[in-house]
Formats: sequence, structure tokens, C-alpha cells
Amino acid sequence: MEKPATSRFMSWGAILAEDFGEKTALVQILNPGMIPYDIRCERQLVLSFWDRTELDFKEGAVARMFGGKPDLCVRLHRTFMGDNGGWPWRPPLADDARRIREFVDAVPEGWDFVTICEFGRSRSRAVAEWIAGRRKIEAVGDTKKGKPNALLAGLLASGF
Repeated sequence: MEKPATSRFMSWGAILAEDFGEKTALVQILNPGMIPYDIRCERQLVLSFWDRTELDFKEGAVARMFGGKPDLCVRLHRTFMGDNGGWPWRPPLADDARRIREFVDAVPEGWDFVTICEFGRSRSRAVAEWIAGRRKIEAVGDTKKGKPNALLAGLLASGF
């Protein structure tokens, strides 16, 4: 009997010890500017955004109006609100949620999902739990530390 599919979340470090089965889809969530990990998986989505859980009023307005166009959104933030102290301003945006939804919907039934982020506690957990709900499979990961990224979870739940 085949084991039921799961949606796991974990850290970048933990992923390096993993051996993936043939039917595993991977979502890598990196910090902006990082090079993707060289992980052999048949289906893979790579995203880059910071683990921002809240946006102030101005940031929220820019993200809501232009979140479907990340490059424009980031440019507008830089132009009108500054360069974020030398770091690129890049929270989770509606386009990221759209890309996750399209990726998950394109993966055949019965496949496992693995989502990774820096510590495996916030961004990856939000995505893995959303996938589990959408696919009606179990979310697996360390729930003792951290909590799902509220901003990202909201974008995924809202259907943007």
C-alpha cells in the first residue's frame, strides 16, 4: 500500500540531508539575492522574498496595488519610500501567492511537497500548511518553534 502524500516544511540546512523520491515537488523560498540550492527534483519552484509578517500603511498600499507586479512594486517602494536601509524591500506579494497556487495546481495528485526557507518555521510553514489544506494532505514539520508567516498565509488564503 502506498503511503499518503504529505506537505513538509523545513530549513535550508535540513534539506541538504534529504533524499527525494521521484514524486516530490519542491518550493524553495530564499532571501533576495540568494542563489537557489542545487536540489534535484523533477518539479521545483524558486521564490525570493523576506520573512516580513507585517507592512506599515504605505507599504501595504503599494503591495496591495502593485503586488501582482513585483519589479514595479519594489521600484515604487524604492522611489517613494527609500531603499529600506540598503536591503531590498521585498515582502511576500500577491504574485508570489499566484505562482505558488499555479505550481501546486500543476503537480499531479499523490505527489509529496517539500517547502524550505531559512529556518523552516515561518515562510515554509505558511506554504506547506496552505498546500496541505488545498490538497487535503498532512502538513509535517516542527511546529514547536515559530508560526506561519501571517502575511503570506493571508495572501494564499485570500486567493489574492
